Amino acid sequence: MTAHPPTSRCMSTLPSGDAGYDAVAIKVRFLWDREKRGWAFYLFLFNRYFPILYEIWSRCVLEDSRKCGNTVKIHGVSFLLFLLSGQVVMIARLHVLPSYRCVVLPVIAPVVLAQLVIGLIAVFSSHASATSGASTNTPALQLCFFSVSARMGYIYIGLSLLFDFLIFLRATTVIFGSERFILASSYILRQMMRKALLYFVVIVFSHVAMLLFEVFGPDALKAAPTLAVTIISPVMVSRMVLSLARLTASSQQCRWELDHFTIDSVDSDLSLWVVMAPRNTGSSQEEPQGSDGT
Repeated sequence: MTAHPPTSRCMSTLPSGDAGYDAVAIKVRFLWDREKRGWAFYLFLFNRYFPILYEIWSRCVLEDSRKCGNTVKIHGVSFLLFLLSGQVVMIARLHVLPSYRCVVLPVIAPVVLAQLVIGLIAVFSSHASATSGASTNTPALQLCFFSVSARMGYIYIGLSLLFDFLIFLRATTVIFGSERFILASSYILRQMMRKALLYFVVIVFSHVAMLLFEVFGPDALKAAPTLAVTIISPVMVSRMVLSLARLTASSQQCRWELDHFTIDSVDSDLSLWVVMAPRNTGSSQEEPQGSDGT
């Protein structure tokens, strides 16, 4: 009989001789499994949602309260879309198809597009409100808020990179085997390098803004949102386009690859899948085993 891919919830292992299906799927969910949750999970939550909470607090407390409602609505809808996309893909991975890349594009692409629209609306609405001149803050208070925000941003950048490194260490402690360790560690280090590059752009922008303020005075703060839109919009749009291109390329490979190691992380940041599929060398086969190993 033709062997069918596993559809159980765990999909932890497949014996090498089980009906000729010579693939081993190793799921490493070091931030979500109950037995591996620990402190890394809470560091991950803080690392992801602290800037959102800080922005809501700054808009609602330090700035004009009229911006508070829109900020909360935008981040609330984005958070719901994130939860929806992560849960749908997780269910599809665990219960529907082992070749989950077949369902990633139709599930994730609409969410990515929706987040892109929400992000553009947020950027251009803030740009419009900033250029309209409707502000009750004095230049001194604006300078105070800007300098405090810059210092808080530097503190957050340092803590975020530190937490990424700690999560990287936590991940490598639950991955055994040189190949899996190299794959997982290289992936996490690439993510850290991308975030560090993005933070470098943010630091450069903040220094440019402070230099404009020192040279041109309080009127330079009015030009800061325009500069932010000029820098952030192309970066955000390009990241969304690259994500869609990656999803399109992944959807064209709806099959198990039995000749090399693959790693995918297009669903969410809550799980890391390491799929190890060694080539069948035709050596001595074990007897087929059941799902319980007996």
